[in-house]
Amino acid sequence: MHTAVNMMKVCILLLIFPITVMAKTVEASSLLTDQPSQNKTLFIHLTNRSSVEEIDHLQQQLNQETIIRLSLTKQLYSLVSDVIAMKTAMAKMESRLQKCEQLINPARSTNDDTELKISRIQRDLENLTSDCFNAKLGKH
Repeated sequence: MHTAVNMMKVCILLLIFPITVMAKTVEASSLLTDQPSQNKTLFIHLTNRSSVEEIDHLQQQLNQETIIRLSLTKQLYSLVSDVIAMKTAMAKMESRLQKCEQLINPARSTNDDTELKISRIQRDLENLTSDCFNAKLGKH
């Protein structure tokens, strides 16, 4: 994890302060820890070819990452726009559904009343039919 963070810092520094080094040697020593008899020297050799190639490679990776992030952001905005459009359409459909229910409910109650009237008429017709039949039987 620390290596990745350090690598990102190096990448950012390299982008901010481009290095153009032909061949350079850096000497590192500490006045506090180094003894005069122990002359420790750290040599870091940077060659023009490898450092430039590495920087180019890191810049390409950062550019690719930027392109991917921009693409994902664009897709996210498109998705959010689609969700907003869908919510608007759903609200309109819900409003239409409520209007249809308002029209259907009175029709249902009218239908229930009509069915009740029809069943009463059928019962009255059956009663009249049986009365007529009984009257015919009683007269003969």
